[in-house]
This record gives sequence, C-alpha cells and structure tokens, in this order.
Amino acid sequence: MPRPAPPLLVLLAACHPAGEDTAAPVRFTVVALPDTQVYADDHPEIFDQQAQWVADNARELAFVVHLGDVVDNGPNERQWANARASLDILDASGVPYGIAMGNHDNQYSDGEYQYGPEVDDSCSSDLSDIDCHAEHFLQHAGPELTQDQDWFGGSSPSGLSNWSSFEAGGQQWLFLQLEVDPRGDERAWAQQVLDDHPQALVHVSTHRYLFDYRVVEDLMPAILELILPGRYDAAVSQLADPLIYDDSVTADELFESLVATNPNIYMVQCGHVDAEYRQVSENEAGLDVHELLTDFQSFHDMGGNGWLKLLHYDLDAGTIDVETYSPYLDEYRQNGDGLDASLEILQTAVDRLGPYLEGFGLDPDELQELVDYWSTTEEGRQEYYEAAYGDGSRDSEFTLELDFDAYPGAGS
Repeated sequence: MPRPAPPLLVLLAACHPAGEDTAAPVRFTVVALPDTQVYADDHPEIFDQQAQWVADNARELAFVVHLGDVVDNGPNERQWANARASLDILDASGVPYGIAMGNHDNQYSDGEYQYGPEVDDSCSSDLSDIDCHAEHFLQHAGPELTQDQDWFGGSSPSGLSNWSSFEAGGQQWLFLQLEVDPRGDERAWAQQVLDDHPQALVHVSTHRYLFDYRVVEDLMPAILELILPGRYDAAVSQLADPLIYDDSVTADELFESLVATNPNIYMVQCGHVDAEYRQVSENEAGLDVHELLTDFQSFHDMGGNGWLKLLHYDLDAGTIDVETYSPYLDEYRQNGDGLDASLEILQTAVDRLGPYLEGFGLDPDELQELVDYWSTTEEGRQEYYEAAYGDGSRDSEFTLELDFDAYPGAGS
C-alpha cells in the first residue's frame, strides 16, 4: 500500500491551494547522495547515518537522489545487504528518492564474486565485466521496490532508469534518473518522458557526466587543455574512462541530443569522479543548465566521510542555496577544503595520462616539477589554490540563480 506523502509536500500543497494566490514563501530541500560504494563495502554505519539524517529531517526534504555506485561490486550480496539496510531507512522516512545506477552497480565480476557463465555481456565489446541486465541492481534497488509510491512516475522497460515527481509552488518537479552512460533505448525512453511532461521543471541525474582531474588553465602546459574539467567527450572517454555500452554516447553527446533540446531541464547532477565541480551551459532556448559533479569516495578515509550535497530551493527568490554537509562528522564543508585531495588527484592524473600525452610534446619531468612545487611549497600551494578555486567552480557552498518560471514550456 502506498505511504502518505511526506509532511513537507502536504505543507506545500496547503500553502498553495489550486487556483489561489498566496504570499507564503515556497522552499524545499533536495539531497544529493553521492557514491556510497565504499560505505556499502567497509563502513555501512556511515550510509546508515546519511539515511537516518534524511529520516530525521523528512519534514524539510522534498527528494533524495542517489548519484550511483550504490555498491562497489554488483554481485556482492554482503555489500547489497549493507546498502539495502540503509535504503530501508530511506523507505521508512517517506521522503521520495531515486537512484541513477552506476557502473559498479552493474558489473558482474570483481575476481571473487561472479554471476556465472550465463551472464549476458553482449552489450559491451570493450569491457568484459558488464551485466547487460544489471540483475543484482534490479533485485536490490530496482523500480519494483518503489513503484507503489504515489511519487514514483515510472521506469524504462529495462528498469535501469526511472522518474519521480512532486508538486510545489503550483509547478511539477520531475526527477529523471538515467542509467550510467545511457544506451539508445534508455535515451529514447527518457525523451518520451520529457515529451509527456513539457510543463515540468526537470532535474536529470546520471552517474557519469562531468569530470575534473584538477587540471587548470594558464599554470599548465597547453596540451593538458585536452583534459580540462567539463563534460566527458570522446577524447577523455578514450584516454581515461571508456564508455560502458556499445551504444552509449559521451556526456557531450547526451547534452546536445537530450539536455539542450529539452529546455525544461534546468539541472544535471552526477557522481563517479572524485570532485566537487560545477559549470553552467546554455540550452537551445537560451536558458541556463546547471551541471553539478559531487563525489567524495577517495577524498578521505572511510570512503568519503558521509558528505551530502544539500540544495535549498527558494522559489520566490529564484535561488538554490547549496551546502555540503556530513551527518557522520556533523559539520559543513568549507570552500577550499579539498585542496590536499585535489593535489593528490592531479598527481594521479599526471601519472596516468602523462605518458599518453608525451607524444604530443608534453615533458613529463617538467610537469612533475610543477606538481611538486604546488604540493610542497607554501607559495606553490597558494598559486595552485587561486587557480583551481578562485572562480568558485569547485566550491562546497554556493548559490545558483534561476528564473524557475522560464523553464516550463520553454520549447513549445
């Protein structure tokens, strides 16, 4: 039997009866829950604390979106048992939520845990460990577990993408969760959902979309502009992170073919890459699309220290105030707190990608000297900090300004 709507949504409906103007402010909060794979494996208590915080604050929360990689190894039943216990807390909270399936959620072997020889991996010629049907994900986090809820809108035929919605401020807010590197059928299904809801304000989540290897302009050799942060394109996918399915498209192509062409999409969120990064793109109607990357799985010990991204919507002010909070630490993340982790990730990127770029004239030794300077000297750290964090694109706390009324029906 469906649970009643969360108290916040009842309150919003009461504040804005159909056909009646009111001066009461309309505010709600959306929670972005980034990759929990390490928690599911080694620290389930942190995932539990994140879910319990949602339950404890249910009256203020309108939606929770999990950005994918619920577990680290798709066929590992122990990890799914840990994750399912946390998801059960979300279920009991009454807060609507959706999951954008990640690549770790649908692999079928990690060397120890395997489905067996009958698994269908025909959807990927480049990767040898992808279960085309994501059997374990569907069993433990698929649409059958939430399809009876009044906020659940539906799922793709595969069950690997889904959408949900709620009403607030006299508008429909639609949350569309797409499988990692969505295949052609998933994209066609998503387009049909968008066609059916031209007046909704749409938030899209998909696990892999933006990347940030902490490369910055001006301080680094020009060839590294190939891997400046942004949406995955063909070059970065080939160099660093191959697409999962044979008929996947890069994030650049997903933006051009789905996001930009549906002007009621105002935001895209993703995980997968350890970073806090954001950018603004323009759709075909000339409206801003806010693109946010959030992932902390290797930023700290304990698989990310429980950080959540909190998006506080104020419809009257036309703003989304964004904070980063950890129920595990019970503290808010400050801008610039990721500097040390950023320098470590930059070093990893140099180690991994430097040899590929050497053929284009990159001198690995000179680049390493620069990285050492930024990492070990006070002057170098300050120089890198100003270049990497000065524009606010890697901030933990910021405000987005949106004309919410402009998006519904903008493509009509």
